Amino acid sequence: MAALVVGALIAANPSGAQETPVPAPKVTTANEIFSGTIREMGPDFVLVERKVAGKETVTQRFTLDAQTRVEGVLKLRARVTVQFQSGDDETMTAVHIIVRS
Repeated sequence: MAALVVGALIAANPSGAQETPVPAPKVTTANEIFSGTIREMGPDFVLVERKVAGKETVTQRFTLDAQTRVEGVLKLRARVTVQFQSGDDETMTAVHIIVRS
């Protein structure tokens, strides 16, 4: 009986080598979105503030890099929607910014 089980296992994996799962590559997606008003900006960052009635004001700092796409002109007090990636070091890099006004 044991020989039958071993034979079945060898038939299932004729090389006799154990298969080790290959880890999937880490995929970073930019599926996080934040909308608000630009309160401060510099050549490599924007500070966006979101106010919701009845809740505390939330402010986020987004790093800009060469791959950041901007639709419109960034200026203080402009309403924007920011699509971003969170980094391992808790930085948020803007991937796409849409200026709404």
